[in-house]
Amino acid sequence: MQFNEQHPINGSKLATYGNGRYVFLLGNKRTDLDGQIHYTQFDLECIDLFLSVKTRYLIKGLQDIGYVLGFYALSPTILVLVDYSDLIINIKQTAVLLDKDFYTGSYFIERTYCVPLTAAFFFIHCVIGEQQCAIFAPPNTGRPLNGGESTFCCHLIPKQPWSAGSDRNISMFVQRANAQVLSRHGVPLTRWESPQFISVDEIGIFLDREQGICPDPFTIVIININSGDWRLVGCTADLSTGFPRDDYDQMPIDSTAQHSATGQIALLTTYGRPSDSYHAQFARFLHMCNRQIWRAFYFTAEHFP
Repeated sequence: MQFNEQHPINGSKLATYGNGRYVFLLGNKRTDLDGQIHYTQFDLECIDLFLSVKTRYLIKGLQDIGYVLGFYALSPTILVLVDYSDLIINIKQTAVLLDKDFYTGSYFIERTYCVPLTAAFFFIHCVIGEQQCAIFAPPNTGRPLNGGESTFCCHLIPKQPWSAGSDRNISMFVQRANAQVLSRHGVPLTRWESPQFISVDEIGIFLDREQGICPDPFTIVIININSGDWRLVGCTADLSTGFPRDDYDQMPIDSTAQHSATGQIALLTTYGRPSDSYHAQFARFLHMCNRQIWRAFYFTAEHFP
């Protein structure tokens, strides 16, 4: 099977290794049913930035791969996929070994975890730390299946699937911090962003801004994953650029947090049009017309049946 630039990687997941020397792109997922087992193939592109070499691999033979939550590299030839299956409701790690002679990859170990998730798969996050991975899901807005209270889910799993360490549920730490923060400050933890590893023993979660789907970029709750102790950390805007505000002194309307191995959090932000721009004025005009049309509709329906 030949690959070239006419067959790009679609729906890719990104992973790096060796201080950024190796960049891996995983995508082009294809699934076939053989009896009762679903077999999945992926295309993997490995880019060696030091040698300026790009290699394409075909990963095949993976069984019952669901929605891919996480993807990371443990070495230049060992990669790990973390997926969630909504059919059997579990989290699975699949380690893949690359064969540089035949440009293929195949799994050599799998590990499955039972994680009490009630949210839809697109709300579930996998955060990669130095020693562990965190599976995080916000409270389900609907009624839980067991009739109980809907809560945050935060489950820690070993980063290496063959590790002797066990998984650990720290949902109670996150839920307790959320309740105490809400009681003291009147604002809950954000449900739109996943936590980020600040250090080996700490995760950070933004507070909710209660405006759209963007968290408060100025306030982070740091939770110790061993003791459950938490503290509130305030952030300041950049002195030269004013970030996270834009040139028009506007806060972002959407954002995505990206974690780094150094304990820093990068925030990718999206901003709306300035309030005095013609785009915003035209949008307000359309909104006013829409409201008047609906008022006329209800008035006509009420007085002229």
